[in-house]
Amino acid sequence: MPLGNVLRIYTRLTKQEDSSLITTWNLDLLRTSFIETLIGTSGSSSGSGSSSSGSASGISPDRYEPDSRENPVQTETGSPEIARTLHEGDEDWFSIRTESNGTLILETTGSLDIFMELYDSNSASRLSSDDDGGSNLNARIEYFAEAGKTYIVKVRGVDSDTGSYGFKATFTTVPVDSFEPNDTQEQAASIPLGTQAEANFHSSSDADWYKADIPEEGGMLTVYSEGRLDTYIELYDAEGTMLAENDDSGSGLNARISLQVSGGTVYICVREVDGDRGAYTLYTYMREPGRSDDYEPDNSIETAGEIQIGTSQERTFTAADDSDWVKFTVTESGGYEIRTIAADQVLDTYIELYDENGEYLDDDDDSGDNYDAYLKVQLDPGTYFIKIFTLDDDPLDNNAYTLSASASSEE
Repeated sequence: MPLGNVLRIYTRLTKQEDSSLITTWNLDLLRTSFIETLIGTSGSSSGSGSSSSGSASGISPDRYEPDSRENPVQTETGSPEIARTLHEGDEDWFSIRTESNGTLILETTGSLDIFMELYDSNSASRLSSDDDGGSNLNARIEYFAEAGKTYIVKVRGVDSDTGSYGFKATFTTVPVDSFEPNDTQEQAASIPLGTQAEANFHSSSDADWYKADIPEEGGMLTVYSEGRLDTYIELYDAEGTMLAENDDSGSGLNARISLQVSGGTVYICVREVDGDRGAYTLYTYMREPGRSDDYEPDNSIETAGEIQIGTSQERTFTAADDSDWVKFTVTESGGYEIRTIAADQVLDTYIELYDENGEYLDDDDDSGDNYDAYLKVQLDPGTYFIKIFTLDDDPLDNNAYTLSASASSEE
């Protein structure tokens, strides 16, 4: 007898002679996928719930059968996992109703390779689908659900796989967006630097605008988003001129911008690339302006400083687009080594080598330790130029490195 998420087994002990009752007892078992598989396969030829495919699978219909698009299994978010089986030619259907706006998360568990689809109950249009978005080969769908709507979920095995699996649905209410209405630059909501904004896209065309006040001395501004959505960020000055834009430089599908900005007000526009709705978090923070080293300005071949063979120089990048040019003179033909060493062992440096006419000769990225550049070349007497820059979109707080040039010790 099924009692909610428990299966109760009643047992009676009787005398064979007169069928008189001696005693009774019962056992309650939590309805796990293992128990459901035992029930679904009892009396079958296989005697096991392991996944297989084809007519010889031996997987029998579970207790929720028959189910279909027209007769789905009613499911509530937050309820215990539903244990089910997929038999030959089987598709399982679930129905879920959401009472408020929020993120609906649908997941399968187990060892089967599952394909899952989400449909609108009224229009029957497919809203989303997934194969391996969950753990192992399981399916996982996140979707912004609307209040008072019913959704239909279809589950099937990839390549007609059969066996036992679990299905569960969870729901997270979208937090109140206190920044609305902020759909235009004129409506931009103020966010102090160093804080975070919890917000959400309430429609497929929603664009959220924010503004931040940059200190008079300016500095390195970083703006980025976090969450499951595919965000796109644009950065504007007070006159509406775009300063930067980014799609996927943050974690996952999130956007991230780091830019040296002057004092004043900047405007931030955040959109969802595919028009999906849901929650996201926007972060902003400032660093002090990058400090120039003793060799600046050296951002071009014309302003290149000089390094002597056999010496080194302590240098820094002032911004993500900063490049340092250095020249050196070779008096004897032979092998030479040009090396950069990041102070924090993380900064990613890149070296390019040019001749005295500015013609490209060679380059290197990571031949040194960590992300350091290390170039070994054979050179004839003459003047040469080194261009050093970083591949980091946002140089770290410690953006110092050491440049050295020396004759090779190898013959």
